[in-house]
Amino acid sequence: MDVRSISLSSVFKVAAGIVLFVFLVTGFDTPATAQATLKVGFVANMTGPLGRDYQKMVEALAAQLNLKGGLQVGSQNYKVEVLSYDSKNNAETGRAAVERLVFQDKVKFLLGDGTVDAWYQVPESNKVVAIVYTPSPVCLNPKLKYVFQGSPLNTQGPVAWCWFAKAHPELKTVGGFHTDNIQGHADAKALEKLFNILGLKYADAIFYPPDTTDFSAMATRMKNANPQVFTCTGGGAVQDSLAVKFMREAGYTGPLFHYRGIVPGQWAKIVDISAALKGAIFTMSDLDFDPPASPTAREAKEAYVAKYGTWDNPSPPFAVSWYLLKAALETAKTTDVDNVAAVISGGIKFDTLLAPGMMISRPDMNNPRTIDGLYGTTIATVEGGKVKVVDRISQEEGFELIKKYRIFGTYK
Repeated sequence: MDVRSISLSSVFKVAAGIVLFVFLVTGFDTPATAQATLKVGFVANMTGPLGRDYQKMVEALAAQLNLKGGLQVGSQNYKVEVLSYDSKNNAETGRAAVERLVFQDKVKFLLGDGTVDAWYQVPESNKVVAIVYTPSPVCLNPKLKYVFQGSPLNTQGPVAWCWFAKAHPELKTVGGFHTDNIQGHADAKALEKLFNILGLKYADAIFYPPDTTDFSAMATRMKNANPQVFTCTGGGAVQDSLAVKFMREAGYTGPLFHYRGIVPGQWAKIVDISAALKGAIFTMSDLDFDPPASPTAREAKEAYVAKYGTWDNPSPPFAVSWYLLKAALETAKTTDVDNVAAVISGGIKFDTLLAPGMMISRPDMNNPRTIDGLYGTTIATVEGGKVKVVDRISQEEGFELIKKYRIFGTYK
């Protein structure tokens, strides 16, 4: 038979047979649909409770995501691998960890902590998206393209205090306990600026070593300063709850306003919350209610219990960085670093275990890109030994307060 006489239909039948054979041999799997691995670097102070809870929650969320099939980014599915290193809250240790993640582990996405001042140049110079928590202004520099401050550290205080000043105009003087570290001094400086805007003033501000457990002398000094309202933040559940306990024992009977967030389940392990939080006003996250106050928070709790076997009332506020990264990847539909960075700096909104969040710009830093995290805020109190919601402020409402009082300058 003349080869030229073979019909096109015969050719198609042969080709179809070859394709079918390949599919049968390979199990109908092709490189285009095979699951890939996405490495996410993680650096935090795991020797401290906040960093340890942050690590545990992120690893639990990643494990849950992988069990459900992985992270879908565009047409590609990924198994997420979290590579965790302890910064020990030390600048050089943190920098060494980041250098290892970038140069040895070859990560392109990184969740980091307050040691970022020592290493932000590493991800920035090597095109690695880094989402960190820090009160330091270093990450707000308009020259940076890949480093973002994703936590509520800079924004939750202004939103909460704007609400407080409006709700309690009769309370004008504030006494504050702050940790004697970068965050504590940044908090005090930010509050002083904020109080000037809101017509409040410090009666006294006291700084203490982060591992302090005896606040008796400081409480006596603060009681003598006679503040109308007392606040303490930055120490975590142990130091903050003990500070309030000693203030009550020193005779302070005024209200407590805790604007960084209280986990009642944690405080109850340390102090009598019915006494310590009597008349207190404080912020709470969706995760800290029993049961959690949102589907996303409930899923986070389920993931945590599935991985660790029990719910020990962790405090992982910085896990919002995980949700921001996940949402940015899903929105960008690619793992291309420039595209993901552009999504984050373009005004993304996303859901988290704390509350819905959004990224905002910082005109006070001459930065029009959205590089700072803002989240919804729930104001609560304790009545009859039970937590009661006083108000809920959405992230959009919080942003309006920030703009109204020009906390970060004037928004166009």
